Amino acid sequence: MSIKVISPIDRKPIKEVPSHINKDVIKIIENARKAFTDWSLLSFKDRAEYFCKLRGLFLKHSDEMIETISRETGKTNMDALVEVFGSLDTMKFYEKKAEKYLRERKKGGHGMTRLYSSCYRFIPHGVVGVISPWNYPLMLSISEPVPALMASGNHNCASGGDVQGDWTDFQLDVMEYDKTSELCDAYGS
Repeated sequence: MSIKVISPIDRKPIKEVPSHINKDVIKIIENARKAFTDWSLLSFKDRAEYFCKLRGLFLKHSDEMIETISRETGKTNMDALVEVFGSLDTMKFYEKKAEKYLRERKKGGHGMTRLYSSCYRFIPHGVVGVISPWNYPLMLSISEPVPALMASGNHNCASGGDVQGDWTDFQLDVMEYDKTSELCDAYGS
């Protein structure tokens, strides 16, 4: 079974993409859970290094990304450029800030509760599902998964929704490198 991707510009078919059945989705989630174990043990610094490499790949492939986003969403190249560079900013932000924002914090009490102490501790929960709508395929595919991956050590399963064609393929191609290829088990690779 497949899903036909239609251009919002001229309503012509762009391509057909496979539709995953339940057993495919279960396998993708199992792969993500396996990768989660190793990924969640990485330090913030190590995770940041992978996102630095990923930003480099985004820059290297930015022209392709812009063209694909424009074709599949009907956006101007300038709007697609904003989406690419906004995503790069999101990655850079969490590379720099995740450790500070998510460090353990002690919470003091007042009155009689001062006898007790408590703290906020951010613990990875595992696999996080993300379904990105067609109108911001990159920005919305990055804005939620990057904080979950970078900050908490969670692992992500992402879907391009039901109208994206080449964009989903492009996610697969760009994300397959080094250890970060484990991040892409969730993308069906």
